[in-house]
Amino acid sequence: MKTGIELIAEERQRQIEAEGWTAEHDKEEHAMGELALAASCYAMIPELRPSELPPSHWPWCGSWKPTPSDRIRELQKAGALIAAEIDRLQAEEEGEEAKTDETRTIESLPIKPLYKRMFEIILDEMNLDDVKNNTGLVRISNIFISADKVKQGGRVSVGVDEQTMIDLLNNEVVPLLILVNKNEYFKRKEL
Repeated sequence: MKTGIELIAEERQRQIEAEGWTAEHDKEEHAMGELALAASCYAMIPELRPSELPPSHWPWCGSWKPTPSDRIRELQKAGALIAAEIDRLQAEEEGEEAKTDETRTIESLPIKPLYKRMFEIILDEMNLDDVKNNTGLVRISNIFISADKVKQGGRVSVGVDEQTMIDLLNNEVVPLLILVNKNEYFKRKEL
């Protein structure tokens, strides 16, 4: 009989080989903690969850496949998903370490030329010339509205990460948001 660790390792290997769910795939597709959420659903005691419907925190539509009659199999899936989340986090950390070695500039950002120019104008007017490193980019990104926050009622984000900023700059509604935020910044500055 296999041990729990062996069963979990076997399931994780199956996920990678049969499904293609590698750490790189998970890093790109499941960066919001979905793997850990799914693991918690499988680990949940069957009596505490509805048998036909996924738990309310199940992260994926239509893919809930419980096997309440085989508790070991459910825990095997949960363990493999936790292992996958650990692999994803480690791959993410390795990617972040590689990024800190790079010099980041406006020119290196994958955004539309018009938005780059608007971004440069804002930077010039705000006299923030330290954008050649990640700290500068994060400081500048704080004037933008996060796409997620816009969807949730337009609240201003106070800490937009670089990828969100890039996504915002490539979004069609962002030029107006940039100008609104820029004008608000300078109104406050004049007071």
